[in-house]
Amino acid sequence: MNYKYLIVFSLLFLALTACDPAAKRQEEQQQVAPSRQLEPSAPATEGHQTLIDPDTKLIYTKHARCRMSCRHISEADIREVLREGHINEAKSKQEPGRCPAYAIEDERNSDHIRLRIVFAKCDNEVKVVTCIDRDDEFACDCK
Repeated sequence: MNYKYLIVFSLLFLALTACDPAAKRQEEQQQVAPSRQLEPSAPATEGHQTLIDPDTKLIYTKHARCRMSCRHISEADIREVLREGHINEAKSKQEPGRCPAYAIEDERNSDHIRLRIVFAKCDNEVKVVTCIDRDDEFACDCK
Protein backbone atom coordinates (compact mmCIF):
# COMPACT_ATOMS: atom_id res chain seq x y z
CA MET A 1 0.00 0.00 0.00
CA ASN A 2 2.90 2.35 0.69
CA TYR A 3 4.11 1.85 -2.85
CA LYS A 4 0.85 3.21 -4.25
CA TYR A 5 1.29 6.44 -2.26
CA LEU A 6 4.92 6.66 -3.27
CA ILE A 7 4.00 6.28 -6.95
CA VAL A 8 1.11 8.78 -6.68
CA PHE A 9 3.30 11.37 -4.90
CA SER A 10 6.10 10.85 -7.42
CA LEU A 11 3.74 11.38 -10.34
CA LEU A 12 2.22 14.41 -8.63
CA PHE A 13 5.68 15.86 -8.02
CA LEU A 14 6.66 15.34 -11.68
CA ALA A 15 3.42 16.92 -12.87
CA LEU A 16 3.87 19.97 -10.65
CA THR A 17 7.49 20.55 -11.65
CA ALA A 18 6.61 20.14 -15.32
CA CYS A 19 3.93 22.82 -14.99
CA ASP A 20 6.09 25.21 -12.94
CA PRO A 21 6.65 28.23 -15.26
CA ALA A 22 9.94 29.23 -13.59
CA ALA A 23 11.38 25.74 -13.90
CA LYS A 24 10.16 25.52 -17.49
CA ARG A 25 11.74 28.90 -18.40
CA GLN A 26 15.03 27.90 -16.81
CA GLU A 27 15.02 24.64 -18.75
CA GLU A 28 14.23 26.47 -22.03
CA GLN A 29 17.03 29.00 -21.43
CA GLN A 30 19.49 26.19 -20.83
CA GLN A 31 18.42 24.54 -24.09
CA VAL A 32 18.31 27.73 -26.20
CA ALA A 33 21.43 29.52 -24.98
CA PRO A 34 24.03 27.12 -26.42
CA SER A 35 22.38 27.06 -29.87
CA ARG A 36 22.39 30.86 -30.06
CA GLN A 37 26.13 30.89 -29.66
CA LEU A 38 26.55 28.54 -32.61
CA GLU A 39 24.31 30.41 -35.06
CA PRO A 40 26.18 32.27 -37.81
CA SER A 41 25.72 36.01 -38.00
CA ALA A 42 23.04 37.26 -40.38
CA PRO A 43 24.19 38.17 -43.90
CA ALA A 44 24.60 41.90 -44.56
CA THR A 45 21.82 41.85 -47.19
CA GLU A 46 19.19 41.25 -44.49
CA GLY A 47 20.01 44.42 -42.56
CA HIS A 48 20.27 48.05 -43.53
CA GLN A 49 21.98 48.73 -46.82
CA THR A 50 25.63 49.75 -46.63
CA LEU A 51 26.31 50.22 -50.34
CA ILE A 52 25.53 53.95 -50.40
CA ASP A 53 26.65 56.21 -47.56
CA PRO A 54 23.54 58.00 -46.19
CA ASP A 55 25.54 61.25 -45.97
CA THR A 56 26.90 61.15 -49.52
CA LYS A 57 26.16 64.02 -51.90
CA LEU A 58 23.11 63.17 -53.99
CA ILE A 59 22.30 64.42 -57.47
CA TYR A 60 18.56 64.51 -58.16
CA THR A 61 17.43 63.86 -61.72
CA LYS A 62 14.63 65.96 -63.18
CA HIS A 63 12.41 62.86 -63.14
CA ALA A 64 13.18 62.20 -59.46
CA ARG A 65 12.35 65.82 -58.53
CA CYS A 66 9.04 65.54 -60.38
CA ARG A 67 8.15 62.26 -58.63
CA MET A 68 9.18 63.69 -55.26
CA SER A 69 6.92 66.69 -55.77
CA CYS A 70 3.98 64.66 -57.01
CA ARG A 71 4.28 62.03 -54.26
CA HIS A 72 5.15 64.41 -51.42
CA ILE A 73 8.57 62.83 -50.77
CA SER A 74 11.21 65.09 -49.22
CA GLU A 75 15.00 64.98 -49.33
CA ALA A 76 14.83 63.99 -45.64
CA ASP A 77 12.71 60.99 -46.66
CA ILE A 78 15.36 60.00 -49.21
CA ARG A 79 18.09 60.18 -46.54
CA GLU A 80 15.97 58.13 -44.16
CA VAL A 81 15.63 55.39 -46.77
CA LEU A 82 19.42 55.41 -47.20
CA ARG A 83 19.88 55.08 -43.42
CA GLU A 84 17.14 52.56 -42.67
CA GLY A 85 16.40 50.79 -45.95
CA HIS A 86 17.53 47.55 -47.56
CA ILE A 87 18.34 46.72 -51.18
CA ASN A 88 15.61 45.01 -53.19
CA GLU A 89 17.72 42.86 -55.53
CA ALA A 90 14.73 42.04 -57.76
CA LYS A 91 14.12 45.72 -58.51
CA SER A 92 17.80 46.66 -58.88
CA LYS A 93 19.59 46.57 -62.27
CA GLN A 94 23.17 46.26 -63.39
CA GLU A 95 23.38 46.71 -67.14
CA PRO A 96 26.68 46.64 -69.06
CA GLY A 97 27.92 50.12 -69.91
CA ARG A 98 25.59 51.86 -67.44
CA CYS A 99 25.86 52.81 -63.79
CA PRO A 100 24.28 50.13 -61.58
CA ALA A 101 20.84 51.08 -60.28
CA TYR A 102 19.89 50.04 -56.75
CA ALA A 103 16.31 50.00 -55.48
CA ILE A 104 16.44 50.71 -51.77
CA GLU A 105 13.27 50.25 -49.73
CA ASP A 106 12.15 50.86 -46.19
CA GLU A 107 9.27 49.19 -44.42
CA ARG A 108 7.77 52.32 -42.83
CA ASN A 109 9.49 55.66 -42.63
CA SER A 110 8.80 58.28 -39.97
CA ASP A 111 5.79 59.46 -42.03
CA HIS A 112 4.44 55.85 -42.09
CA ILE A 113 5.04 55.54 -45.83
CA ARG A 114 6.71 52.55 -47.52
CA LEU A 115 9.15 53.98 -50.04
CA ARG A 116 11.34 52.59 -52.80
CA ILE A 117 14.05 54.95 -54.03
CA VAL A 118 16.15 54.04 -57.07
CA PHE A 119 19.74 55.27 -56.96
CA ALA A 120 22.30 55.09 -59.78
CA LYS A 121 25.75 54.70 -58.30
CA CYS A 122 28.41 55.83 -60.73
CA ASP A 123 32.15 56.22 -60.11
CA ASN A 124 32.12 59.42 -58.07
CA GLU A 125 28.45 60.30 -57.83
CA VAL A 126 25.12 58.95 -56.70
CA LYS A 127 21.98 59.99 -58.56
CA VAL A 128 18.43 59.71 -57.31
CA VAL A 129 16.62 58.30 -60.36
CA THR A 130 13.05 57.92 -59.12
CA CYS A 131 10.92 57.72 -55.97
CA ILE A 132 8.04 55.34 -55.43
CA ASP A 133 5.38 55.24 -52.73
CA ARG A 134 4.75 51.49 -52.47
CA ASP A 135 1.27 51.91 -50.98
CA ASP A 136 -0.41 54.70 -52.94
CA GLU A 137 -0.81 55.46 -56.64
CA PHE A 138 -0.31 59.04 -57.76
CA ALA A 139 -1.24 60.52 -61.12
CA CYS A 140 2.10 62.16 -61.86
CA ASP A 141 2.81 63.74 -65.24
CA CYS A 142 6.59 63.21 -65.25
CA LYS A 143 8.30 62.55 -68.55
